[in-house]
Amino acid sequence: MSRVLFLDDSELAVPTFSSVCTFCQHWNRKSGRTCKAFPKGVPMEIWLGENDHRTPFKGDHGIQFEEVDVTDYPVGIMYEAEEEMYECPKCGEEIMYAEDGSLPEKCPGCGAKMARGEEEEAE
Repeated sequence: MSRVLFLDDSELAVPTFSSVCTFCQHWNRKSGRTCKAFPKGVPMEIWLGENDHRTPFKGDHGIQFEEVDVTDYPVGIMYEAEEEMYECPKCGEEIMYAEDGSLPEKCPGCGAKMARGEEEEAE
């Protein structure tokens, strides 16, 4: 028996889910738009499905798409979003905090420097 998974994030400027990355075993399901190939952020060309990343892509560290068997994941485990999100003040992209509570150095969407504390946010 096969299952069909529908993900509707069409109202978002940058979709939460990728038609490519969501089904790749290298995608970091807890950190949004990052993976083993692109730890600082998956390029939009791949994230938006314009490139299926089955061949080498500049900066992928030799790691390409490898399909994950979605039947290995219980419903609701594929992505644990909406728990601890930070909104980039420049582009509005929602970025998930790492398990240690940190943010990436730069926004994966626009490259803006992420605030590290209240002092930087006030600047």
